[in-house]
Amino acid sequence: KFMVCEAWIENNQTDLKKYWGNQDEFNMIFDFNQGKKINESVKYQSTSFTSKIETARPYSSSFGIFLGNHDEYQDRLGSLYSGDYKKINLASAISLLRPCVPFIYYGQELGQKNLLVQGDLRLRGKFNWNLKDTQQNEITSPLALNKALLNFRNQYKDLFSSGKLKLLSSNSPKIASYTISIENKEILCVFNMSSTTTKNIELSNYQNDQ
Repeated sequence: KFMVCEAWIENNQTDLKKYWGNQDEFNMIFDFNQGKKINESVKYQSTSFTSKIETARPYSSSFGIFLGNHDEYQDRLGSLYSGDYKKINLASAISLLRPCVPFIYYGQELGQKNLLVQGDLRLRGKFNWNLKDTQQNEITSPLALNKALLNFRNQYKDLFSSGKLKLLSSNSPKIASYTISIENKEILCVFNMSSTTTKNIELSNYQNDQ
């Protein structure tokens, strides 16, 4: 059993972290900064989401991150990116490949769109089973990517629960990269935020010692 705190606090990590108390209050805190910054970065082809990656937390505690929910936080992924699988997949991958706990609001794993109504009811439509069936056998679909990355996280639970994140520098302003490591394990995460293929990526402060 664990307790998750939902305190809608943005751009004030000091106040947000108070909800952990002395590890005698909440075990996990929703981080409203991380998910919103991911979607902004994908939309504007920016690497600025790295400035909002927050991993410093007490032992056995964690941040919960999400790309959308039932409230007026932000639109569903399918509407944010007009159904563009590449952008939906990029946002999903960035969210899942960091040492935090991802929360996936139903339908986000499909890139489901908003309903055509006003207010937060647009985010609360029925699960789109037809879209699920369409993506079931598509290897490049958001559903396939979510399944693959969740399986990957399960294979390396220690990395994603307690791993240390190190930001890297690249020769391209459109490349975001970092490592997640613990003991003798390390993974390298590289994200191309541009809409074009980038070749010959150089990471100036990365040495693969593992």
